[in-house]
Amino acid sequence: MSLLFLGAGFLFLSAATKFKDQLSAATPIQEQLLRAQSIIWLDEVLTHSIKSYLYSKDEAWKNRYEEYGAKLDGIITEAQQNADNDKIKVLFEEQKGINDQLIKMETQAFDLMKENHGDQALTLIEGKEYTEWKKKYTKTINEFLRESETGEHAFRKIINDNLKKVVNISQYTFGATILIGIGIIVFGYVLSKWIAEAIKKAITITGCTAQGDLKSNNASSSLSEIKELFQAIQLMKTRLTEIVVKVQATVKTVSAATAEIARGSSDLSQRTEEQASALEETASSMEELTGTVKQSAENAGQANQLASAARAQAEQGGQVVEQAVAAMGAIHHSSKKIADIIGVIDEIAFQTNLLALNAAVEAARAGEQGRGFAVVAGEVRKLAQRSADAAKEIKALITDSVAKVEDGGQLVERSGKTLQEIVTAIKKVSDIVAEMAAASREQASGIEQVNKAILQMDQTTQQNAALVEQTAAASHAMGEQAQQLQQLMAFFKLDGQAAASTPNTASTAVLPQVAVATTPSAKARPELRPVAGIGSRSTPARPAAAKPRSAAQPAPVDKRTIAATSEEWQQF
Repeated sequence: MSLLFLGAGFLFLSAATKFKDQLSAATPIQEQLLRAQSIIWLDEVLTHSIKSYLYSKDEAWKNRYEEYGAKLDGIITEAQQNADNDKIKVLFEEQKGINDQLIKMETQAFDLMKENHGDQALTLIEGKEYTEWKKKYTKTINEFLRESETGEHAFRKIINDNLKKVVNISQYTFGATILIGIGIIVFGYVLSKWIAEAIKKAITITGCTAQGDLKSNNASSSLSEIKELFQAIQLMKTRLTEIVVKVQATVKTVSAATAEIARGSSDLSQRTEEQASALEETASSMEELTGTVKQSAENAGQANQLASAARAQAEQGGQVVEQAVAAMGAIHHSSKKIADIIGVIDEIAFQTNLLALNAAVEAARAGEQGRGFAVVAGEVRKLAQRSADAAKEIKALITDSVAKVEDGGQLVERSGKTLQEIVTAIKKVSDIVAEMAAASREQASGIEQVNKAILQMDQTTQQNAALVEQTAAASHAMGEQAQQLQQLMAFFKLDGQAAASTPNTASTAVLPQVAVATTPSAKARPELRPVAGIGSRSTPARPAAAKPRSAAQPAPVDKRTIAATSEEWQQF
């Protein structure tokens, strides 16, 4: 039956897959047909646009011609690339030559319009040659359209045939499924009658087991499967007997172990609290250290800024001193030139004095006629003498100024060297301060990492404390459950022995009470928080640190569950 189902399903799946592939192949054919229709329409639009432009001379028609011409070229290119028929490819080659000739003539018409020969352009477009080329172009496009429509019709026929096959296979599969279902129902009815008798015997054996009677109660059946079922039930009783014996022995061990676990959990809780206190002290110390390092980093940053400012001022002072040295050199050079000029003036005054003296001598020789000239020569001589005296005084002043300028230049040069040394020293100080600031930042980053680690350790410690409390509560509850389990195991009768009316006194000894309700770690204590100035690590507040965790309380034993369990055992 399964093979029939698989065969029918395989045939149906194969036909459906083939039909799906053919539907997928239909899309390119439809697209090619749509391209053929678009080419015909765009060709008409181009012809109408160029004629409208020639009649109206409106540039909008020319722009429309160019726009739709670009679209037509794109569609033709796509159709050429997707052509899967040799005849269509030949048509496109023929169409390309015709299209080039039409574009050539239309370009000539546009050129004639630019030269204001509209009549010639209109004659060219409406002429016989253009019309013949247009007919050839339309003929090739119509043939392309017919080829595309022929391919689409053939493909539609293939799809319809395959669709009929899929429908037929579906009908056959449905009929076979109905027949197989009827056979399964008949076979199931006959088989159920055979199994019913054996199940009644199995119910009798399991009922005795449910009442706690694990004594031997063999049964058999003619059916091999049912016989195996009875053997399995007998094996179950044997294994259950062994399990009950082992469980009773294990319960005693578990009771003692839970007491030890409870005591160990109490000690571990105390040590966890001590560790949490140590973490609090460490966090406090880290907070103080972080404040100090942060202050040092801020001071180092301010010192670095001051050193940078001093360095800039010193560099500016050095530049000013260099300018002053250059100015003093220029003044020294000018003073020398002035001294040379004064020397020339002194020589001129000396020569003027000699000339005036010679003129006075000549005037004295001339007698009365040269008296006036002698007076003028005397005045000129006095002026020359005064000029010579003034030149000497100026020369003395200039010489003194030159000496002072030289001294000032030397002092300025020494000041420049000193300032250069100061700039070098300030650079070294600035570099040292920058290194100190970088070291402070690295220290702050390292302390931030340490602070994060301490926060994680504190969270882990809190979680450990909660787990310790839960462990203590679980161990206490486990002890109680072990006692109840031992009482339940006494219900079974093993090898003819009567069921024990009361549990063993040694196993029912009361476990030591473990104080797990509130441990030191659950007391309210200050909450650790990120140290100020360090990266903002978002640590949510722990509500469990302010009050005892509810998870740490011992899980209460549901008395109603135990009572219900005992009733179920008695009612088996």
